[in-house]
Amino acid sequence: MQAAAQACSCTPQPTLRAPGRLLLAAASALASGGKSSLRFDFAGNRKSQGSFSFGNYWREVEDLRAAVLFVRQVVKENVYAIVGHSKGGNVVLLYGSKYDDVQHIVNIAGRGVMDRGIKERFGADILERLAKSGSVEQKVKAGGGRTVTYSLTKQAVDERMSLDMLGAAKNITAEVLTIYGTADTGPACYLGFYVTT
Repeated sequence: MQAAAQACSCTPQPTLRAPGRLLLAAASALASGGKSSLRFDFAGNRKSQGSFSFGNYWREVEDLRAAVLFVRQVVKENVYAIVGHSKGGNVVLLYGSKYDDVQHIVNIAGRGVMDRGIKERFGADILERLAKSGSVEQKVKAGGGRTVTYSLTKQAVDERMSLDMLGAAKNITAEVLTIYGTADTGPACYLGFYVTT
């Protein structure tokens, strides 16, 4: 049997609840076809432990690596594909650029140009505020009517803005499927995954 590792990294925004249902439906469809899947959230997302960070892309790549190795070494299954949504989409692409050991990568609405959208999301003066104070507290509505508070740090924003997703994509040897919807909002205008190798 082959397994698909699904990395669902949903930032704590109320608009990102539907992808969790989408990945659950995909897992159910795989199961009905005799395929296994491992679904998880990165640290600080949804019900996982740890603290959320706007950055930590490479740490999350290593978390995904641990999941892939767990499936291979403990569950004794082959990992046929890795799937990620939003930030998780970026993480699966970065994984593929570093580790050449998964045949298929599915990127659902991962951002292509990482230095855009910061001011639109956090305010036109966010870079100045972060330069001055180093961090800014963020409060967002999450599922179940709860409010999630996290610290947006200059380090995390700098990390994100410095990521070269298009360059990373050129290092991927796996087959990649990138999915965006015509009704996508948010990063859709910054995606730009037109890479030829």
